[in-house]
Amino acid sequence: MKRFPRLPLAALVAMLALRAGADPLAPAFGDHMVLQQGVKHPVFGTVKPGAEVVVRFAGQEKKTRADERGAWRIELEPLAANATGADLVVQADASTTLHDVLVGEVWLCAGQSNMAFTVAQSAEAKALLAQPVPALLRLCDPQPRFETNPAPWPADAIRALTPANYYTQDAWAAADKAAVARFSAVGHAFGRMLQSELKVPVGLIDVGVGGTPAESWVPRAAVLADPALAGLEKDWPASALNQSFISQRAAQNMAAAVKAGADAHAMEHPYRPGFMHAAAIAPHAGLPIAGVIWYQGESNAEDIGRHERLFPLWVQSLRENFRDKNLPVYGVQLPGLDRLTWPGFRESQARLLTGPNLGFAVTLDLGDPRDVHPHRKQAVGERLARLALRRTYGRDIACDGPAPAAFVFEGGAARVKFKDAPVLPPVLAATPAGKASPFWVAGPDRVFVRAGAKLENGDLVVAAPTVKEPVAVRYAWEPDPAAVLSNAEGLPAAPFRSDDWPTLKVACIGDSITFGLGAKPETESYPARLAAAAGPLFDVRRFGSSGSCVVRSQKRADGSPRGYADTAEFRRAAAFEPDVIVCNLGINDIMADPFNAAAFTRDYAEILAPFMKQARPPKIVLWGKLGPLYPGQKYFGNPRREAIEAAIMQVAKAVGADAFDAQTPLAGQPEWFPDHIHPDKAGYETLARAVAAQLRAMGLALAEPRKDAP
Repeated sequence: MKRFPRLPLAALVAMLALRAGADPLAPAFGDHMVLQQGVKHPVFGTVKPGAEVVVRFAGQEKKTRADERGAWRIELEPLAANATGADLVVQADASTTLHDVLVGEVWLCAGQSNMAFTVAQSAEAKALLAQPVPALLRLCDPQPRFETNPAPWPADAIRALTPANYYTQDAWAAADKAAVARFSAVGHAFGRMLQSELKVPVGLIDVGVGGTPAESWVPRAAVLADPALAGLEKDWPASALNQSFISQRAAQNMAAAVKAGADAHAMEHPYRPGFMHAAAIAPHAGLPIAGVIWYQGESNAEDIGRHERLFPLWVQSLRENFRDKNLPVYGVQLPGLDRLTWPGFRESQARLLTGPNLGFAVTLDLGDPRDVHPHRKQAVGERLARLALRRTYGRDIACDGPAPAAFVFEGGAARVKFKDAPVLPPVLAATPAGKASPFWVAGPDRVFVRAGAKLENGDLVVAAPTVKEPVAVRYAWEPDPAAVLSNAEGLPAAPFRSDDWPTLKVACIGDSITFGLGAKPETESYPARLAAAAGPLFDVRRFGSSGSCVVRSQKRADGSPRGYADTAEFRRAAAFEPDVIVCNLGINDIMADPFNAAAFTRDYAEILAPFMKQARPPKIVLWGKLGPLYPGQKYFGNPRREAIEAAIMQVAKAVGADAFDAQTPLAGQPEWFPDHIHPDKAGYETLARAVAAQLRAMGLALAEPRKDAP
């Protein structure tokens, strides 16, 4: 994301060194800052060892002596909110005075790019920047030295990068329009509403950085101490535990340094485990704050189980860092987006952010199906502010949408009863044009069918004509559902379900056709369309690697391995531990002349071996008849294709896999294959329907392939 120009690294280091040598206060303190009201507030820094230090503020005077390292710390008695700026004076061998220091509420804003997303970039920018800026809103906006954009960073600079020099230490500032424009849009909306309601100064510290995964915000030692997480650091940056985006972007940023001979594992990066904790959280250790708002998860949504280990460590580290075991943490549940894994991740977020001093803002209605950075940010910040106002400050304000209290199944329908307080009565809007109903019901066969819904005496009644005896109901259980259920104040309901049926994990592994080349992979590939057709009981993942083949001895033009078993996608698929595998491999093996059937069957068996060693081996579907080639493709009509398909059938028989015919449903449709080998959107849709039919024939309870109920 574009931000303002940075200081050169050498200038930054020099500036920090100068401050450390001349200023008795730690860099966290500055003119225009806000101190947290109502608690003993520490003031600390570094002076000459043994020097006497005197602090004066708000009628208090405190003295201490620096220790043998020159470190000193004084605690001011609890401070009352004060909207009139005052001087904070520190006298020592080097003395300083901070001007215009206020007392009020201080909140930390953390996360990845949707927290870093600025007011100037938001949909509300013009209106917000035309309004007067609240005089009692103060902003601390340290700027990252490098943005995590898809480009190489200067080799020497990244080799010198550390958590300590990653941010330029922007000072606290009174919020003028320039400062507001570059500040977090979510943070600004949060702070503005808080200040308006509380009538006290509000200070915001924004440390969000694009793409940063949860593991980067957790202390590195905590990641290494957990055997299920340690590989994130030990194998950094190529760990199979990484979400693919993390490894790819880090490799792009470090490319120049690696080309110059640097060891990628030895270099620091904002995505590396522990980096953001050291850069953004540890420097504020011991400072009292009121709480934390958190917008993150996009970089962890592909592995729910691992995130469920990381997130509690993040909350624990925050509470230890700020020395408050009850520190409030309010997060953003991810909005609608065409990402296959987000429905289950949203449910996980709701579990993780439920409990004392935890909460989540529902943003299902604020997403953009094609953009991971939705531009409507004001409502996100205000929903977080509602959580804080009610749960931290005890204000009588609604902060949640309708939440189920009970599910009753009778009369051929599912009846959802809602919690009474503090939620307002539910409101049901019509499903928007172009969207499917977000309600689902299933009978004893566990086959989910889209359903209609209505409100009746405050209850939600959900039914589908083809499900005579529903036993389960779900709402908004898909990547980008229609958000039609809310309360009278427009706060949306979070996705919910009545059942606890296990999700069946489907791994689509293979080459460029599995990846989705020729269409939009995230939304139009056959795995994406299969996910849309399968229904809410299935978690369908795409592990396609373009150009991959079965035989490991084949090489790409640059000399790198072509075998699928050597790809990161294969390692991620194995880590997923699927219940079902749909494998499309073999067409790229046609490049080998002569074709070695023995090597092919051996290496195909090696690909399947890790899955078959799972505690519960998956059902396996192999593409026995591969997708068609059309005239104009250089291997059209090549007899090696028949030999490859015969070898695939041998493997299928040996491992007890089902064979899938990908050729017949796509035959005779050359217009679906613009490059003569990869389907277009229509071809992928047809392919997804054929795979879904195959899985149903195997007894899997995919949603019925009929027109959705209203």
